[in-house]
Amino acid sequence: MGLETDWGAWQMNELTLMVGRRVERNLNEGKDAFAGFSFSSNGQKGYRSAKHLVTKKVKINPDGTW
Repeated sequence: MGLETDWGAWQMNELTLMVGRRVERNLNEGKDAFAGFSFSSNGQKGYRSAKHLVTKKVKINPDGTW
């Protein structure tokens, strides 16, 4: 794929492995191969909001400090 770093290549390998495992598991369970992905044919979302991770809101000043 022409990735610039070994770290980038490793991340791509890990992502491919995770997606492949999910697709294979879904197929073995008789589900749509892409069930649970945000682009699945049954409309299920494969991600959730990060809103619950926000613990504190801060105001960023015009100079970039907070």
